[in-house]
Amino acid sequence: MLYYTVGQIDTFLAMFLSGLALGAWTDIAFRLSALLKPGRILTFFLDAVCVAGLFFILLFALFRSSRLELRLFSLLSSFGAMALYLLIVPPVIDAQVNFIKKIACRLYGFHNLKKIFQFLCR
Repeated sequence: MLYYTVGQIDTFLAMFLSGLALGAWTDIAFRLSALLKPGRILTFFLDAVCVAGLFFILLFALFRSSRLELRLFSLLSSFGAMALYLLIVPPVIDAQVNFIKKIACRLYGFHNLKKIFQFLCR
């Protein structure tokens, strides 16, 4: 019974970090899907790899933090961190990418770097 009160903060923090990793993995899968514009077969493959990666990350974090003991607060901390990541980080990354696109398109106009920045200025 002592472990349940003493080790909770360590478990919470480990699962919170795993939730951030889950969010990053999901964001990478979303961005790859948007970049590749896959068909049905490649979409199925990307989804299968994403789900397998999410499952592996979650099981690894559960094993390292609590020896695969499922507790509600550890799962909630993991999925809460994933939700926080997906709500905060992708819009910031999108804003930075759009800013870089604007700069690249302006450079394209001034320095005739058409072949280098053509994929950015669509």
